[in-house]
Amino acid sequence: MLRLTRRNEGPTEEGLAEKEVRGEARTLLKLLRLRSFAVDDVTAEGILATTEVAVLDPWVERSLSARSLDGVFGG
Repeated sequence: MLRLTRRNEGPTEEGLAEKEVRGEARTLLKLLRLRSFAVDDVTAEGILATTEVAVLDPWVERSLSARSLDGVFGG
């Protein structure tokens, strides 16, 4: 959720960062599903609970060529 500091001030850096992380997590889930990986609810919740883009970015990159979920998350 985008946080506003004061009326008419716009979003905070923290709010924008949270939005970026959420978008990255949703993109990862979409890529995994498009590649026909079986993403269970626990895995999806773990991805969505991740709070750092630095953690999500390598997963997104590996999701493009991995042959399994272990290849995405196993390093």
